[in-house]
Amino acid sequence: MNHDFQHYQRGLVLLEQNRYEEAANEFRDLLAANPEDDQALNLLARCQMSLPQTEKDALATIGRAIGFNAQEPDHFIIQSLIQSRLDDPKTAIKSANEAIALDAAQPEAFSARAMAYTRQSQWAKAETDCRQALELDPDNDFAANL
Repeated sequence: MNHDFQHYQRGLVLLEQNRYEEAANEFRDLLAANPEDDQALNLLARCQMSLPQTEKDALATIGRAIGFNAQEPDHFIIQSLIQSRLDDPKTAIKSANEAIALDAAQPEAFSARAMAYTRQSQWAKAETDCRQALELDPDNDFAANL
């Protein structure tokens, strides 16, 4: 089995188990061998945004992923969620809009934009985006809960 694949697999399992620090270490090991792997950067940013006091690191990490692949809507979705957590809803909306422009069939992009709208107390816009996300994916827990 490929060593990189093992890091991906372990990292994904740990991420699913909410073991963010351990998962982050797997993705860092993967990036040590291939620092331009935008998917590994995305996964590392997901871990970082879930750890205390590392949201700014997560923003820098996802920025690197976007630098390597600006055509991946998921990178902008993660960026939007991080920006919302950092209480920067205007920028978060722009990032979500970028994700939507790249792929309007991504329910997570609408959920991310809805989250940013809630930070601005724009409830009607947030509801509209949640409904759009649920129309695209009726099982989208994030949109349903939001």
